[in-house]
Amino acid sequence: VCVLLCAHASNIISCVLSRVPLQFMLYPFGLVVSFSLALTLLAQLSDTFRDFCSMSMDAHIVLGGALSFLVVFRTNSSYDRWWEARKELQNVVNSCRSHATAVASSLNTPEATERVFMLLVLFLVSLKAWLRDEKIGKKELGGRMDWKTVKVVNRAACPPLACVHMISRDVRDNLPVDDKSTKDIDESQINAAIFVESVEIT
Repeated sequence: VCVLLCAHASNIISCVLSRVPLQFMLYPFGLVVSFSLALTLLAQLSDTFRDFCSMSMDAHIVLGGALSFLVVFRTNSSYDRWWEARKELQNVVNSCRSHATAVASSLNTPEATERVFMLLVLFLVSLKAWLRDEKIGKKELGGRMDWKTVKVVNRAACPPLACVHMISRDVRDNLPVDDKSTKDIDESQINAAIFVESVEIT
């Protein structure tokens, strides 16, 4: 029991601090520990029960070898899943950066550019909160974030999708207006290309 507690001390501490998995882990884990502790005390106090519970070391060697292989395979598969999720998250971050680079410099006003930047950050935060089945809190937001917009996103059925809709709407509404007096550049085609690219990126 002491060996198991020491080996899983970090997991136990993280469970206690997070308080999220306690609802479905506390009672089974407590039952296993209590049962193991009772058998250990009974084996130490009773010679008859100690002889009944004793077994050859070969069983421990075989079981330990099989358990070590199982733990190694489980650890490798868990790391592979974590790394795949990490790569996908990095792709999302890179897409947001590409969107900011492609769109922000083409908007009408600095205020519109600032709002697009804010919505991109809000998209990443809302995606993290949505995957964790949580709401966006004030603690993880900076002072430049509009809390009214955050409330609207929190009330949405799919907060990341709501952010994408806000980004595409703000980009479409703040593109430069065509100047009919100049015929050198066809701004309508440029604006349409910028809007299509922003929608594809988000």
